[in-house]
Amino acid sequence: MFDRTSTPTQDNYWRSMRLLNFYRLIIACILIGFYFFLGTSEWWNANNGPLYLRLAVGYLLVAIAAAAFTWIRWPKFNRQLTLQTVADIVFIM
Repeated sequence: MFDRTSTPTQDNYWRSMRLLNFYRLIIACILIGFYFFLGTSEWWNANNGPLYLRLAVGYLLVAIAAAAFTWIRWPKFNRQLTLQTVADIVFIM
């Protein structure tokens, strides 16, 4: 089911995707940290803080899922890259 035969070039692609997922996890954790460290400020009270937290936690869950799928190399690289890019755009916007 999973294609574990790969060339050195393909391994470099997957390695770069794992690094991207690591950064995605760090960014998601930073976004969640902002909520807890800045949650008492006046700016947070004027905006929808609970929605922000739900989106940040959702982004963290997507980052964890993306890391897991990258680890097992499924789906294929190009499709996974497209899905992760769309997820980044949706959550960051």
